[in-house]
This record gives sequence, C-alpha cells and structure tokens, in this order.
Amino acid sequence: MTTRRTRKWLYVKERKAKFAARQTTRAEILHVEEEG
Repeated sequence: MTTRRTRKWLYVKERKAKFAARQTTRAEILHVEEEG
C-alpha cells in the first residue's frame, strides 16, 4: 500500500516536472523570437 502510494506520488511529481519543463522551454522560445 505504501509502495503504491509512493509510486503514484513519484509519477505525479515526474509529470509535473515534465510539464513545467515543457512550459519553460516554450516560454524561452517565444522570448527569443520576440527579441529577434
């Protein structure tokens, strides 16, 4: 039970990290395009 909960928490944490990374990458690209 504890293992499953931890696994789900890690899965959610990983998804949030990937989503945040994707958002920052998109923001950086837009920022560069605006400057250029």
